[in-house]
Amino acid sequence: MLAAWELLCGRTSTDGRVLAEIFMDLPPRELYGDYYELIKRPMCLRLIKEKIDSGTYSKWKFFEEDVLVMFENARTYNLPHSQVYLDAAALQDAYTQYVKNLPASVKAEDMLGAWEALCGVRDSGGRSCAGEFMDLPARELCLLYSIILLSTDQFCFGIL
Repeated sequence: MLAAWELLCGRTSTDGRVLAEIFMDLPPRELYGDYYELIKRPMCLRLIKEKIDSGTYSKWKFFEEDVLVMFENARTYNLPHSQVYLDAAALQDAYTQYVKNLPASVKAEDMLGAWEALCGVRDSGGRSCAGEFMDLPARELCLLYSIILLSTDQFCFGIL
């Protein structure tokens, strides 16, 4: 996510102008009050960066939603041939190209969601199926401890 954010922030026009500059902060409310009446979910690159830094985005799709909302807001508020509108389109094209070249595993990676899904699995009696996998088995309780240890390379859910 950070690499995609940095790509957006570093994009320049052919004359060297930083395209993302206008998208770094939300428009000042005192100058653009109508923006906040029209745009229901204001978004800017600074807010996106704060969410990246704080770990708010547990999934790529949440990050992408905010990025795309930012571009949609720019297209909704600004005239089609305005510089802001054109910069939003150029940045969205750059973002789309970047995402297209990402391995699917990066976009699909959702460790927190996978962890929660694994821990939430219950059998028909309501018992957690993940409980016994949270730690390695106690050596004295398991006759096959060394085989398990070798085959798992000391990997268990608790280490994730």
